[in-house]
Amino acid sequence: MPKKGHTNNPKGKPAGTKSQKTLDWEAMRDKMTGAFTDKSIAYIENLWKRDEEKAFDAYLKLIEYFKPKQQRTDLTTNGKDITPAFVVTVETTEQKQQLEDFINRKE
Repeated sequence: MPKKGHTNNPKGKPAGTKSQKTLDWEAMRDKMTGAFTDKSIAYIENLWKRDEEKAFDAYLKLIEYFKPKQQRTDLTTNGKDITPAFVVTVETTEQKQQLEDFINRKE
């Protein structure tokens, strides 16, 4: 049995070389993104017209395959209500658009 940190195969796979499994996953990802991008966008856009909440949920589920989500942290409140720092009330579509423009602005 080799000592820790040593190998019986000194000419083995170089450090940083991707495994065949990784290469296969990347190839599948590339094929899927190319083949299904237009269909996925059209599906979510059509769903958005009917149900924005479901469309957003579908988008979040889909995007996790391409950009893994960060680890989530659950906060426990011991049964107490959490009071938001502030609440934004949008009463018109114009206000909604202004808020979206503000959130999506590029600095």
